[in-house]
Amino acid sequence: MKAAVRRLSASLALVAALIAIGGSVLAATVTGSSGLVTLPTADVLPAGAFEVGGRYVDERLGLTAAFGAYGDLEVGVNTLEDGTGALDLGVFLKGVLLHESASSPGIAVGYESGHGYIVASKRVAPRVRLHAAYLFGDDSGPAAGVAYSVSTASVTSSGVPRPATTLIAEYTPEGLNAGARLLVGTAATLDVGLIDLKHPTAGLTLRLAF
Repeated sequence: MKAAVRRLSASLALVAALIAIGGSVLAATVTGSSGLVTLPTADVLPAGAFEVGGRYVDERLGLTAAFGAYGDLEVGVNTLEDGTGALDLGVFLKGVLLHESASSPGIAVGYESGHGYIVASKRVAPRVRLHAAYLFGDDSGPAAGVAYSVSTASVTSSGVPRPATTLIAEYTPEGLNAGARLLVGTAATLDVGLIDLKHPTAGLTLRLAF
């Protein structure tokens, strides 16, 4: 009986993780909007989804909160220590202009305190998704990124879930960034990375639905 319960629990955990894997790449950038390390993607949170997260960026700490509204809009606020101990309060907003399909990329436009952007995202292989953007305002210029799914969610023989893992890399006008994203359970995402390949960053994002 206990063995059957363990198998059932493991199966439910696997199913939940597989359902959630589709949203794992929607975890936040260092500033809170859905994206890679610093580069937003053409994705937004599902309508009614709410994310909160904490970020460590090059010896600075910040908090983010984002909400998916109407299915095509994402809004949020963020904070980040400015180096003096004070917290800068910022806002971000992103809207989908075109949803991704088998033949065309998704396209979104957005604004974060200090700059705006337009970005296109397209899955080009089962495990690979490409992103291209143009940034306006601070550090304007072209940007691009790639997300590669190393593994899907699974469970060990003892029923312990293995996190789905995605490797991410991007080029922005500020330099090259790289990292990894792990889906922990069904609602938590852990990010680690290097900004400009030398400044460490890490973050934990939790997702709720209403």
